[in-house]
Parts: sequence; C-alpha cells; structure tokens
Amino acid sequence: MSKISDNAIDHSGLIVELDNTKRLLEFNQLEIQQKLKSRTDFNNQITQLQQQLKDQRIEIEELKKQLQKLIRI
Repeated sequence: MSKISDNAIDHSGLIVELDNTKRLLEFNQLEIQQKLKSRTDFNNQITQLQQQLKDQRIEIEELKKQLQKLIRI
C-alpha cells in the first residue's frame, strides 16, 4: 500500500477509537450522575429519618411527663 492509503487507514482507525472512547466517557458520565443523584436521594432520606427520630424522642419525653403527672394525681 502507498503511504497515503496507510495514513488514511491509520486515521480512520484513530477516529473509530476516539468515537468509542467518547461513547464510553459519555456513558461513564451518565452513570456517575445517576450515582450522585441516588446518593443525594439517600442523604435526603437519612436527614428526614433523623428528623422523624428527633420528633419522636421529643414526643416520647412529652408523653412521659404527662404520664408522670397522671400517676401523681
């Protein structure tokens, strides 16, 4: 083969390789975005659960106080 056709083959191979790399990078970027969203969602759920627990502890303390008042009567 001539030098020109060898270079054309080399270039087309590089272009294919670059396209494949680009697709993989795009896929990885989407995957990372999905994982970050999941992580954010989980963190939000944890925060909500922590707040619910805090509210329940407060409610339990209030109920204990009410019960103690009733027992004294």
